Amino acid sequence: EQRMSKICEHMSYFLDNLVWGGSGLDELVKLIKEIDNEIAQINKVYLQLEYEAIARGFDLARLRIADKIARRAHRQRTRDTGEPYYIHPLEVARILVSWGIDPVEGLLHDVREDENVSIEGIAKELGVKTALIVDILTKPGEGNFKSREVRAITYCLQSQGISINDIKY
Repeated sequence: EQRMSKICEHMSYFLDNLVWGGSGLDELVKLIKEIDNEIAQINKVYLQLEYEAIARGFDLARLRIADKIARRAHRQRTRDTGEPYYIHPLEVARILVSWGIDPVEGLLHDVREDENVSIEGIAKELGVKTALIVDILTKPGEGNFKSREVRAITYCLQSQGISINDIKY
C-alpha cells in the first residue's frame, strides 16, 4: 500500500510535468520495475516452498491459508534492506520444510508479535494446535533471543515426536 501510494504520487507528478513539458516517466517506470521484481522474488520463493511442502506430503490448503494470513499481516512492512518483510517468514518456512517440519508455523511466526494477529483468528483458520505452536514461537514482549531459541528448538523436537524429557545429557 505504501508502494501504491508512491506510484500514485509519481503518476500525479508525471501527469503534472507532462502538461508543463517535463517528464517524470523515468522515475515512474523505475518504481514499477522495482515492484515487479519484488513480486517476482516473493512468488519464486513461495512456489519453491509449495513444491518442497508437496514433495514432503504437507497439506497445501493449510499452507495457502497461512500464506494469505502472513501476506496480509506483513503487507506494509519492509526490512532494513528495503525488501518486503514477507521474504523473512517465507525463508523460515522453507528451512522448516527442509527439516521435514510443517512450514505453516514458519510463515506465521511473526504475525502475532509484529502485526497483532489474534491467536483466536489463527485457531479459527488453522486449528488450535497450529495456534498454540505459533503462540509458543512468538510470545509478544516476552524473553530474549535465548528464550525464543529454546522455544524454537523445543518445537522442532516435539514436531519429530521427541520430548525434552527424552533427551539424555
